[in-house]
Amino acid sequence: NYYNYVIIAPITLAALGGILYYKYKKLNLILSFEIFIVSLYFVLAVTSIFVQSLNKLHDSKYTVLMIAAYWLVSWLINKPVAFGYVRHDYRTDYTRTKLFKAMSGGLTFIWGVIFLIIGLLSLTIIQSYSALTYYLAVIGLYLTYYYPNSYI
Repeated sequence: NYYNYVIIAPITLAALGGILYYKYKKLNLILSFEIFIVSLYFVLAVTSIFVQSLNKLHDSKYTVLMIAAYWLVSWLINKPVAFGYVRHDYRTDYTRTKLFKAMSGGLTFIWGVIFLIIGLLSLTIIQSYSALTYYLAVIGLYLTYYYPNSYI
């Protein structure tokens, strides 16, 4: 991101808030991860007004590392974040099985590791090469949508 957080954070907060509101109206459900992300961008928006070093950061590696930590902690405590997202794509009787809980735990671990790799490589290698790690999201999308359907 080449813009200050004073510009980026409110736009992202408005977009995420709009998506959260639409999803709540559609499903009558709000996940803790969504509350975490909206709160994170609210804090970034307010803090970037007063802290110039955060405002001029022009990098998302710390945000990505916080998201990775959240996903991995939710996997460790056996309350996988992915469960809330993928359970609406499958039948109710299947989502109540232990296999589905294990699958969503595996997806949570995979996405947590993907975010962790992106964050750590952006800390260790130069930015033009670390941007290539965002291609790991394609693997995550494959493992999220195509791979579980092969079991059903």
